[in-house]
Amino acid sequence: MVCETETTSKLIASDIQMSILFPRHITIKEVEDNSVIEVSIENPYTTWSFSMKKDVMDVAKNTKSTLIKVLDNIEQLHMKL
Repeated sequence: MVCETETTSKLIASDIQMSILFPRHITIKEVEDNSVIEVSIENPYTTWSFSMKKDVMDVAKNTKSTLIKVLDNIEQLHMKL
């Protein structure tokens, strides 16, 4: 996860307990005889949806967009968040 202090501050300001759910785990592994790289990243929009606070969901939406841009820059096929 690309740490963005502005995003972190908005999330904590909206709901301090959300800090335990920051997406910070990224798994990268080779599969299919090392011909495919699999990248797994948490989808914050799904994970944080239980909050039911508009501010939290706005941050989640923006964070998801950032993560999708990161995945797009990797240029791998069949990637999803």
